Amino acid sequence: MDDIEKKDLEKWAGSASLRDGKALGLSLYEIEEIIGISHITLSQSGVDSGSKAGRRAHSLRAIHRSLRSKLRGDDAAIKAWLNKPNPRFNGQRPLDVMLGHSGGLTRVSTHIWNHGQVHALMGEDIGLDV
Repeated sequence: MDDIEKKDLEKWAGSASLRDGKALGLSLYEIEEIIGISHITLSQSGVDSGSKAGRRAHSLRAIHRSLRSKLRGDDAAIKAWLNKPNPRFNGQRPLDVMLGHSGGLTRVSTHIWNHGQVHALMGEDIGLDV
């Protein structure tokens, strides 16, 4: 891949991360805190997929896609789930876990993957109830 293609891919990844973050109901500040770079950099220069910020941007996009799938595209339910205290995260909101420490994105993503079976979406025991 030449430098121009790489820059185009990085810019797309940055823009996609902003779109997915906004679709999750996150503020620009929250997106910046989660990914680790400014929204201006994300939109203008993008993010290198091999960097720490690039991996965090990919994780944010994966969380958005997983929640859209598990909650059947219901944007209100997605936003509600992210903002509701969850016993699986010691009573913290999933959003707070994502913002709280470097492993937060992985914790939330793993939880969605392991406990978000479509047939059990509304069960208290999986923590994806809304």
